[in-house]
Amino acid sequence: MRRQEDMSVCHGCVFSTRNSMWLSVSVLVLLLQETSGQIVTQTPSTVVSKLNGNATLSCRFSHTPDQEVKGVILYWYRRGPKNQDEYAYPTSHALPEYQNRVQTIERSKTAEDKSMVLLNVSWTDCHRYHCLLSYDIGKKPERKRGSGVLLQLYDSMTFGRVPEMGSSLRCSVRVSPDPGFRLSMFQNGEYVHTAYTVTPSPNYSTLSLILPILDGVRYECRLNHSSDVLLREAYYIPELPEPVFLYVAILLVPFIVCVIFLTVLLIQSRH
Repeated sequence: MRRQEDMSVCHGCVFSTRNSMWLSVSVLVLLLQETSGQIVTQTPSTVVSKLNGNATLSCRFSHTPDQEVKGVILYWYRRGPKNQDEYAYPTSHALPEYQNRVQTIERSKTAEDKSMVLLNVSWTDCHRYHCLLSYDIGKKPERKRGSGVLLQLYDSMTFGRVPEMGSSLRCSVRVSPDPGFRLSMFQNGEYVHTAYTVTPSPNYSTLSLILPILDGVRYECRLNHSSDVLLREAYYIPELPEPVFLYVAILLVPFIVCVIFLTVLLIQSRH
């Protein structure tokens, strides 16, 4: 009896193990089916670009050939103030500010790359942009949206003496209102712990810092976003040379006075 009970328990263990194995296989199959569907990816999730330059916002649409995806139509949009879709592409749907400023990278309707190039970007273009794919699988219409790409901008850097404070340096730059931007100062290659001010404006913020200046020191101001260095400017004032000629002139003055005095005495003695 004892042996039969043990075999029964063992059989139950095998049955439980098989159930677990089949459950794992089923979950794996479901995951594979899910990942083999149509996928829209937008990476990186943030793009940092120079003001007035061109910004590329990524979007990739992948699917397997056996899914017979047809009639792909690409849209790019941002969220409006009331959470409505405001389109940047195609031109027939685009807002006026995006007319003639958007180019797409897709070479054909079947190409995976659906990225958008936004031309001559300005502060008002700083939004999160989503790509949207409309297509058919067989006779069934489908839509897929991307998670979005956030566009951030920065302007040129100003670095030099403060006019009203001749012995100080100021570094300033305009950036999108994002905490990822950071301004830092270096002296002779070493980081100087300096706090910078943030002056907000409607569409951008101005980062600036002021540092006392010393002769013979090389200063460098850097703008970072996360770990990336976006801008760097250097400023250097050479040490003034020793005024050797001034020292010589000062030493010669008494000698010249003595020579003149002796010359006058000599002339008077002859008379």
